[in-house]
Parts: sequence; structure tokens; C-alpha cells
Amino acid sequence: MKYYNQKLSQIYQDLQTDPEQGLSSGQATSRLKRDGPNEIPKVSRGFIRIYLAPLFNSLILIYLIGALLMYIFTRVQGQGSLSDIYTTLAIVAVNMLVAIFQQFRATKKLKALQELTAPTTTVIRNGGERIPIKTKEVVVGDILDLQQGDKIPADARLIVAANLEVNEASLTGESTPSQKIVGPLVNEKVPVGDRENMVFFGTYVTRGTGRAIVVKTGANTEIGKISTGLKEASTSDIPIQKKMNRFGLWLGGILAILWVVIALFTWILSGETNIAKSLEATMDMMPINIPLLSAIVMITGVLSMAKYGVIIRDLTSVDSLGRISIVCSDKTGTLTESKMFVENVRVYERIYHITGNGYRPEGKFHWIKSDNNSEEVKDLEEHSALKKLLIAAFLNNNASIRKKDIEIDKKVIENWITVGSPTEGALVTLYKKIMDDNAVSDHKLVKEFPFDSQIKRMSKVFEKEGIPEKYVVYSKGASKSIIQLCSKVLKGTDVIEFYDGLKQEVYNDINNHAEQGYRVLSIAYKEIDKIPLDSDSSRFSIESNLVYLGFVTIVDPPREGVKDSVQECYNAGVDVVMITGDSPKTAKAIAKQ
Repeated sequence: MKYYNQKLSQIYQDLQTDPEQGLSSGQATSRLKRDGPNEIPKVSRGFIRIYLAPLFNSLILIYLIGALLMYIFTRVQGQGSLSDIYTTLAIVAVNMLVAIFQQFRATKKLKALQELTAPTTTVIRNGGERIPIKTKEVVVGDILDLQQGDKIPADARLIVAANLEVNEASLTGESTPSQKIVGPLVNEKVPVGDRENMVFFGTYVTRGTGRAIVVKTGANTEIGKISTGLKEASTSDIPIQKKMNRFGLWLGGILAILWVVIALFTWILSGETNIAKSLEATMDMMPINIPLLSAIVMITGVLSMAKYGVIIRDLTSVDSLGRISIVCSDKTGTLTESKMFVENVRVYERIYHITGNGYRPEGKFHWIKSDNNSEEVKDLEEHSALKKLLIAAFLNNNASIRKKDIEIDKKVIENWITVGSPTEGALVTLYKKIMDDNAVSDHKLVKEFPFDSQIKRMSKVFEKEGIPEKYVVYSKGASKSIIQLCSKVLKGTDVIEFYDGLKQEVYNDINNHAEQGYRVLSIAYKEIDKIPLDSDSSRFSIESNLVYLGFVTIVDPPREGVKDSVQECYNAGVDVVMITGDSPKTAKAIAKQ
């Protein structure tokens, strides 16, 4: 059912849920029994299907049948040698042990998908009460209470969305959060990434708050379908298996004929019928190394990929991978690190380069005086315009960064993450590289105009403690949206006219950076004596006649080794295609890198 284009009233009726009161405990219990726990499905295939079915091809079967016949003749008639039987069985055993070990490893690793599930979530139940429950206890019809930083526990249709943005990188690969709406969508067929009134299992809220009604849980969610697809990966024959099986069938028929011929020839020459010896002579013609060599070749590929953390679920998939001629890759989070950081800042005619990457708040500011001359910024008081821009970028922001160390093989690796928009996280990191929170502790937020995708900007109004009836407005957003509202520009400590020629110069610089693959944000401010009364025109009034501070260039760098990997693909005759929703200029710049 397509919940994204239905009216909310119809969804409430279909799911028998009150959006204000939520489900009762009795309703939730009965639905949990009916639908089962809200969990990503576990691997449940039988041992034979998982481990043994992929191992047997026609050559292996010929070996086993031959070994069985030789054993029978040895025990019943006393003919033949057990050493030949042991050799045959050893070849089969090596193949089986190698493949079973790899299948077991892959099955165990796939359980990591279950970690996408948040341990607890808050729902509205029993007459409007907010109740924290285990994620696996969420049922269809539950009303989710969503806050910034929450992981979404199920697929749900939004009821309320207050400045709500959700990071859907686990489904779409795009690190830029998706802004959410409430109303139904018009189109019948809408891709997952464009369902703006839906939230999905395994994604998380980067900004704002909301409420949503659960429409799908467990295996029926979008991430559940992906997991099921991996879990039920086909074990059907691949090209190399098909060729080996065809070869084995032909060879089996030929060997059966040869067995009869050898037995008759022996009888004619010696007058004795030694079926076991004839069978041994026939089995000696078998290409005994083919199954073992094919397994060794494929396991070598598996081990090489394992060094890079790649899980191979089916050993023979290595052959399929070797036949690839075109690779299509998403840009954000795949070719790039999805860890944005500010690399350059321009204020009036000064350009600063900032070192350090990711969200770690460490780095230096260098004032670029000329191509071969730069000066490290040590005293921000000598760079007042830069200081103003940093304060504006930090305060007009809803993200935060925090340290979340990772433990690998008993070694603790320092790791910094952002809670909220990755773009805003980059601005917070920029500020913290040279300033601390105490520098803005005297600012009190009095009004916020959230980001609007139509006008592509957001603003906040602050009052400074000890200075009554004096307010400062900070705005940031797309450069075109901000610059057209600016009539002045900050030059050092002076505010001067932002004339058309200077604006064009700034636009040209912005375009140059965009062509190099940067995401560019412009920042402005102004001081006011009073806040207009709330009305349709109050935002326009507050955001008009701004003073332009400058712009920052944000980069999402290519992952380490990507360039070498792409070159290796080309060397191997594999074409690489990059898929992205970025502008052609930015995409082309990243592709060149």
C-alpha cells in the first residue's frame, strides 16, 4: 500500500489508530502477536541449504560415486585399494571445508545488520501518554514521538513535522538530510529518496521534531527488504559452475563408456574380470585438480577482499564479480567520506585556508596573502570580520559535534561525529577549531526562522545580555539567496556599501569554488533595535538589508584509495560510472579528483 499519497484521515481509519491518544496496551499486544517483533529478519535457512547445497557439482558427484563403488568392491569382492578412496574423499573434503568456513563467516557477519535497530523509542499510547519501549515492540499503528538525534524504529507516515530533517544515507547514500513535510504526495510512483512525508527504519532525525504513524515494521520496511534480499541471496549456478557441471556430465558419460571398454579389454587380454581395477584406471583419467584449483582460486579472491572488510556470502560469487564490466557507484558516502568540513573562508577581500578534516575540532587558520605567502591566524582580534563570521556560523546552527570513540581489536580509535545536519556540523567544527563556547555565552536566542527549501536560507535572532533592546540577526544559506538581501558588507570593523561590482566579484569567486567541487554557503548579519510583531512579512523585514560577512567552502573529500581503485578498474577493463544528485559542476569536479 502506498501510504505516501493517502490522506492521513484514511490512514487513521485503515490502521484503527487515534493520532492523539495512540494505541492501547491491549491493541499493541495483539498486533505484536499478529505481526511479530519489529526486527530485521534473522538468517533462517537450513544447514544443508546454506552450507552444503552450493558445494556439489557434477565433478564432485562423480568423485563421490566413484569412491562409493570402489569401497563396495573393496569390501565385498576384496578388489581395489583404499588409498585411492582416501585420496578421492580428501579432495572432496578440502573443497567442502573451505566453502563451509566461508559460508559460516558470511552468515555470522550479516547479523550486523540488526545493529541498525535503535534499542528504545518513544511512542504515544494509552490516552496520549509518552512511553519509552523497546524498538522490537513497535507495532503498526503506533504513534512515534520524534526528537533530534532519534533513530527511526520503523517505516512511518508523518503527522507533524516541525523543521524536521532526516538523514537517509542508509537508504539513499546521500549525507545531506532530507527535509520532511506532512501532506500527501500527488504522484503514484515516488522513489524512496523522494518520499518527503515518510520516515524510514534505520534513518535518524538530524533536526527538528515530529510525530508519525507506523505503517510497516520488521521485514516489511525498506531496510528489511534489503536485509531479506541479502539473506536470501541466490545459490543458483553461476557461469563457472554451469561450465563445470556441463563438463562433468559429458565427462561422466565418457568415463562410464571407458570403464566398460577397459573392463572388456582386460577380460579379452587376461581372461579375468576385475571391475574394481577397471574403475581405478578410469578414475585416474579424472581431472583431479579442477575442483580443488577452482576452490583455491575463488578463496584467494575472498581472502583478498576480506582484508578490506568485504563480506562474501557465496564463495562462487567471486566468479560473478570477475565478470563485471561496468560499476555504478553513488558519490556521497561511497566515493566520498561523508565527513564534511570547511576548507576555505572568504571575508571581504581576505581568504583563509583551514587545516584539519572531518569533525575533529583541531586545525589552523592561515590568511592567504598571495600565492606564495600566508600567515597563521593567532589573534582573532586582528581578524574581526573572520571572528564575526565564525560567531554567526556557530550561533545560527542546530547541530553539535561530539566524541564517540570506536574500539577495534581492543584498540580505542578517536572518532568525532555530528548530531544534526552534516553541513551545519562542519560549521560547528570550524568555530571550535579556534574559539570556545564561552565567547558566545552572552547571546540569548529570542527567535528562529528555520531553513526553508523555497528560499534556501535560515536565520536566528539573538539578544545580548546586558544590552537591552539590542538584537543581532544571523542568516546563512545559498549564496544567491543571501547576497540579494545584502546592501552592506563588513570590511574589517567598518560596514561599507555592497555595490554591484563587488557582488559580481564575490559571485565569480563562489562559482570558481563550486567548479572545484565545493559546497558554498554565504553568511550575513545585521543589528536591529526591535523585533517586528509576528506576521507574514516579519521574516522579510528581519532578513532585509543585511550586512554580508562572507562565504565558506565545504568539502566532502573522496575516500582514501578511491582514485587508485578507479584506476585499477580501468586497468582491468571495467568502466566506472558515478551517480549523484549534485550539480553537474560539482559532480564533474569530484569525478576529476
